Amino acid sequence: MESVKGKNILITGATGGIGSKTARLLSSSGANLFIAARNKEKLTALAAEINLSPEKLFALDISKPEEVRLLKEQFFSLYPSIDVLVNAA
Repeated sequence: MESVKGKNILITGATGGIGSKTARLLSSSGANLFIAARNKEKLTALAAEINLSPEKLFALDISKPEEVRLLKEQFFSLYPSIDVLVNAA
């Protein structure tokens, strides 16, 4: 498996099921990890558990195009690319 160290990885649906397990697995991989989910409280709790800073969290409902556009604008204003996108939502 190719190393993900230093890669920008965004996981949607990160607070439950496979998204949560993937976030936990990748949290110690050296990746530049970002997580997104609808429930801000669960998102914050997961981030605390895996030692992820608040600027790497995105609370949004991906069924709403305007929220997805806002995420895109926020993300790309800070980072040049998403190397891996995990759509678990």
